[in-house]
Amino acid sequence: MNFSVSGEKNRRGNSLEEVEEMLRNQKFCTTRKLWKITDENLGQADLEQEDMVIREYNLKVFLNSREVTTLTCSPVDLEYLVVGFLFAEGFIERKGDLQKIAINEEKGIVEVETRRNPEVSEVTPSRASYAKHSDLRVGVDTIFRLAAQLQEKSRVFRETGGVHSAGVADGEEIIVFHEDIGRYNALDKVTGRCLLEEIPLQDKIIIFSGRVPSKVVQKVARMGARILVAVSAPTDLGIELAEEAGITLIGFARNQRMNIYTHPQRIVFSNL
Repeated sequence: MNFSVSGEKNRRGNSLEEVEEMLRNQKFCTTRKLWKITDENLGQADLEQEDMVIREYNLKVFLNSREVTTLTCSPVDLEYLVVGFLFAEGFIERKGDLQKIAINEEKGIVEVETRRNPEVSEVTPSRASYAKHSDLRVGVDTIFRLAAQLQEKSRVFRETGGVHSAGVADGEEIIVFHEDIGRYNALDKVTGRCLLEEIPLQDKIIIFSGRVPSKVVQKVARMGARILVAVSAPTDLGIELAEEAGITLIGFARNQRMNIYTHPQRIVFSNL
């Protein structure tokens, strides 16, 4: 469906922001025929209908003319995804390392050129590099509010049930938010955007919709963030790495409840 925008509203009365969101959601989603069965429609003859399903897209990443990986992802915010992935894996350290990013969405290829050409053996992020000290403190009510904000912003998930979401909060509200079919991709998109827009993460809170295995904690530690709030459960290795990296790890943050697994000193209870 095409939308014609004139001024602040189009002919349907949608604001420019609403039209942009609809167009964006079209990249995330498509429609497919299905037969939806519920306990209320059993016995009905015609159950065929159309419903929204999430798009899956494969993006082949070339770094300095060498193929690095293929990312299975949502076809949205690909530049952020690639930059975040390269940073998380240690291929780049800062925005200034990037010389060129060329994305061919039709072919599913992105070519990245950097100022240095690291070997694979050089790019494994080191746990020793994790900074553990932080003066950041946050109240319990703020954690609850940010977890609720993440769910409110997760519109594609509500439409399809098929994406993960990640956000960066400044202590009061979520200032960066991204969704993707891959939970690691959602974090990488957040990381890539913050790197390109030069948003420091040491004093920010990461809000995450998925489970928290050790790889998620490693990505958050690589960002430099000190507090990770997840709606779902962590794994034992995720908890161990958060303890080692000095990250306050919170799980099951929903419905005015949460579990603090590591470094509880950053959570303030007096404002409950």
